[in-house]
This record gives sequence, structure tokens and C-alpha cells, in this order.
Amino acid sequence: MPDQRYPETKWFKLTTTMFDDEKIRFIESLPDSDTILIIFIKLISMAMRINDGGWVYLTKKVPFTEETLAHVLNRKIQTVRLALKTFEKLEMVEINPDGIYVLKFGKHQNIEGLEKMREVSRASSNRYRQKVRLTNGEVTSPVTPGDALEGGGEEGGMKNEEGGMKNEEIFKIWNNVLDKIKLMVKHSNYETWFKDTVCIEIADTEITIGVPSESKASHLEKQSMSLIGKAVTEVTGQNLKLKLVLLEKGD
Repeated sequence: MPDQRYPETKWFKLTTTMFDDEKIRFIESLPDSDTILIIFIKLISMAMRINDGGWVYLTKKVPFTEETLAHVLNRKIQTVRLALKTFEKLEMVEINPDGIYVLKFGKHQNIEGLEKMREVSRASSNRYRQKVRLTNGEVTSPVTPGDALEGGGEEGGMKNEEGGMKNEEIFKIWNNVLDKIKLMVKHSNYETWFKDTVCIEIADTEITIGVPSESKASHLEKQSMSLIGKAVTEVTGQNLKLKLVLLEKGD
């Protein structure tokens, strides 16, 4: 079913400065560059037609493989393989078990939804100064839990400016939530979608969850909010509203 947040359209935008972009210039230096660029434009077109917020798949339950995509695009599999690896390396798409996800899809369709998520993420990151990076598949923080929140001092640094929950408590609660989720889903699903999430804030009625990529945020929002909510309720004893934000890449 199409995502109703994204209006169905018969056109998409390509800017007049597209070929000034450094990523496009890099692609133009590759063998079969023209074909690779056409493949990217076709992926955008397919995402528009599927109308699922940037996802590209054969069906909801059947993601594209290199072979099936080469068949649909009528291109050599070697070229499709090179194209996908290039797009992923340049952070133009993400490829995971759900399919191919066109990053920054909104700029081709003038969608404000993902940009709003980024604004919330930036505001939250500035407020808590929490820099998160991924190292060997694990979430690590280059700052101490006390420094991650506003307050600064040895005592004040453990609380936010409103005197809210201590950061160690947030960390412990989220680890318990993840432990619950591990028991609810397959190991492969946990590793793909949940392992790299972090809890940024727990307020009176809301819990803010940081997600490392647009594709994961999109998947969790559509497929897993009730599951996460159940785990949060079991751990906290409260029916908290869930809010997903995109994590900014750490310095």
C-alpha cells in the first residue's frame, strides 16, 4: 500500500546543477558512467512509482536482488552490481533486507517529512550534546554520559536542565528495552533494525529514540512501533509516546 504521507505524482525533480555535484562527477569517471547515471535516475523513478517514501522493491515481501534488478532495468548484471556498490559508497542509497532505499528521497518530490525529522534531530543533538558513532557495529559515545546532557558540573552534569532523568538511568532502561526486543524478534531482525538504536531522552509522556539512518527510521516507523512500545511499557510501566529522530554522524 502506498505511503499516504507521500502524495502520488507523475514527475520528479532533477536540478540544473545536478552534474556539478561531486558524487555525479565521480560517477562520470567510472566505466559505463552514462548507464550508471541512468540506473540511478530509474531507481528514483521506481521509488516514485512505488510511492513508499523512497523504498524500491519488487513487492513488499520480495526485495530486489542484483539479478532481478538487472532483469527489470534491462542492464548487464556487472553494471548493476557496480552501480549499486557505487551508490551505497556515495550514500545515495542504502541496501538492506527490505530492499533498496533512495536516500534524501524528499528532495526529488519536495517532501517536508524527512527534513522535519532532521530538524528535530539537530535540535535534540544540540540540547544534549550527544555525539554518537558506530564502531564495528556497536554504538559508542565519545563523551561521558554525564557530559552528554546539559549541566556541565560533576553533579549537574548527570541531569538535564529541567532536572530530568539521569543519563545512566536512560541508558539502563534502553538496554532493558533492547533485551525485551531480542526476545520478540529473530536475531537477524534485531541485528539489522534495533541494535544500533539509542535512547536520547525520556520525558514524562514521551521517549525519544535515535536511529542511525533514514531507511531504519522508515522501517521502524512503519513496521515496529507497536513492538517497541510494548517493550518500553514492560520496562517502564508507562505507556510512553514514541518519537524517532535521526542521529547526526559523530565528529
